[in-house]
Amino acid sequence: MLWMASLIGLMAMGGMIIGDDADIEGGDDNAGDDGALTGPIEPETGTALPDLLPTGGSQGDDILSGTADSDSLAGGDGIDQINGYGGDDLLDGGSDDDHLYGGEGADTILGGDGSDLMHGEAGDDQMIGGNGSDSLFGHFGADLIIGGDGDDMAHGGQDGDTLLGGGGNDALHGNYGDDTLFGGDGADTLFGGVGDDLVSGADDAGERDYLNGGDGDDTLVAGANDVLTLGDGADQIITGSWITAGDSIEIIDFDAAEDQLVLLWDLQDQPDPDIQIESDPDAPDQSIIRINGTETLRLNSSAGITAADIVVLDQNSSALAAHMPG
Repeated sequence: MLWMASLIGLMAMGGMIIGDDADIEGGDDNAGDDGALTGPIEPETGTALPDLLPTGGSQGDDILSGTADSDSLAGGDGIDQINGYGGDDLLDGGSDDDHLYGGEGADTILGGDGSDLMHGEAGDDQMIGGNGSDSLFGHFGADLIIGGDGDDMAHGGQDGDTLLGGGGNDALHGNYGDDTLFGGDGADTLFGGVGDDLVSGADDAGERDYLNGGDGDDTLVAGANDVLTLGDGADQIITGSWITAGDSIEIIDFDAAEDQLVLLWDLQDQPDPDIQIESDPDAPDQSIIRINGTETLRLNSSAGITAADIVVLDQNSSALAAHMPG
């Protein structure tokens, strides 16, 4: 993908401090001859530091520290701890289960292989978990957080963040701010948190996602078989022709007085959809919404919604069509 290529391309820019069993590339003029290191290095000079690993630890397990400037640090093999500190840093954990801390600045943090722990901290950071089941925390700043493959857990933090689950069964938390969450493939659980969030479970192959709006006026894009809990606020639920027979959406707490259902439909090439609403004879407190005879939504309330309350928009021209899957 283009964003991945551009981030990887950053690694070719400038010097990069590489961990054990590798050479220093570029860096300070005082680094001396390029030679193999057997322990952590001092970023300013490239000289070896005393061994900070516990006795018997693998020599592949590195502790690398940046400076107040913009550093490039790569752990390589082993279970590494990398701290960027100040500046706009590029941190690459490499293989194994690494701990990466961006610090201040707009950092780019790559987990690589393994189940990594990643903290962006201050600044507008870009974080990619890579392979493995990663834990990613943006903290402060408007962060871009991409889980990658594996069952990832990601928290945006204090500001308006963008979280992409990727493959696997992910748990994404926007926390504070107006966040954007896309579950991607897998059975994902998405929490918008506080703020006016966009929460989407539509881009998968029909696996059941759990979408939670939280506080604020949220937009939730429902995929096949998804379960939606709207939370407080005037929320908008978007569904459409991608919901087929047997893929009904369940909405837990729809309030017809403030929430809105939007149906995106191909009004250019198809007739207007026939919308029917009925009570479930086996559960009178639930409403079933049928589109052209197919059960499309189930509301866990009999809040008095009518077919006229459902907004039908042309998917060929509505700005909301940008949220359609595919």
